[in-house]
This record gives sequence, C-alpha cells and structure tokens, in this order.
Amino acid sequence: MPKKKKQPQRQTPEVDMTEIVWSTAAEMGNQRVRDGIIAQAVVHYVEEMAYIAHWLTPSGRGGYVAKRIGREASSKGLEKNPTNHPDQKFWTEQNLVERPSADSIRVTDCKRFPCEKHKISSCKYAVPRMLGEKYGKGVPMVIYAHSEWPLPAKKMYCTCSGAKQEEVDGHYDATVVEWDWGQRERKGDKGGEGHRGSD
Repeated sequence: MPKKKKQPQRQTPEVDMTEIVWSTAAEMGNQRVRDGIIAQAVVHYVEEMAYIAHWLTPSGRGGYVAKRIGREASSKGLEKNPTNHPDQKFWTEQNLVERPSADSIRVTDCKRFPCEKHKISSCKYAVPRMLGEKYGKGVPMVIYAHSEWPLPAKKMYCTCSGAKQEEVDGHYDATVVEWDWGQRERKGDKGGEGHRGSD
C-alpha cells in the first residue's frame, strides 16, 4: 500500500502588534462611529455584561467593512466558572461567520476586559487558544472594554489567535491604550451623536 504524502505544515504569519494597535487606536475609533454598525450594536455595553465580535475587513478606500460574526452573548451576572462568561459562550455558538479574507481583523467588544484570575481557563488566555483551534494561529484580535470601572478609562489591546499565555501578556503590555468613539464626536460633531452611549 503506497505511503501517504506528508502534508506541508501551514506557515504561521508574523503578527506586528505595534502596527495593529496604531491603526486601530488612531483610526478605528472614527471608523466605528462612521460605520455605525459596531457603535449601534454595543452602545449599552458600559451597563450590561455582554459580548460580541465583528470582522473588520479593509475596504480599499481607507476604511473597513464590519461584519458581525455571531449573536451577542450576555450574562445576568459574573459566573464563577469562566466558561460561562459571555466571552467564551460567544465562541461556542453555531453558525459563526468564517473569516472573510486573509487581512480581516477580529474585533471584540465587552463591558470589561477578559478575566484573568484562572491562568488556564480565564477568558484572557482561553479565548485566543479557542480561536487558534477554530480559525488557525495568527489572526489579529482587538479587544475593547467599554466600562470605565474598575479601569480609569475605556481601554483596548491587541493579541492574536493561538497566542500562548506569556504571548498574550506581552501583547497586552505592548499595545494597551485608552480609546473613545472618535475625535470628531468629542469636538461636538453632531454626526456621531447617539453612538457614544457609554458615558
């Protein structure tokens, strides 16, 4: 019986977190207001413990096209078991939308940053591991927290699917920044009114 040919191993793409964080922090705030899809979907997240994720795919015109990956996952309270948190419940849904293209970025929104009390099962480390198994390693992820408590301001950071615990921690340290819904709204532009919602 002829031996099966060995399949070539898939190359893991290098993820430049510095480039990702600047493109998101400097431009995505305005994009999220301009696009409206994400802003309207997550306007209540500062009050409610809910989670949703979108694919952001470059449009070729200097912006992004947003596409919801699945249904919002919510929780009435913080469960002791991290696998019951909306962060992980979302990714166990059926019929999640596959990555539209090789340059699509995964953007997630929740009230607070992923929990990290349990080093193995906590959402901060479990979700990148789950997504590495589901979508492959190296897909950029941008995580937005909407509550200013217990943090002094709304913050976001970047990591990637398949990242190990120490890599996730390194990505966080290198990329965490404050965010808002965009400079134009803070300057009184009525075009963004209603999208902010979290103040």
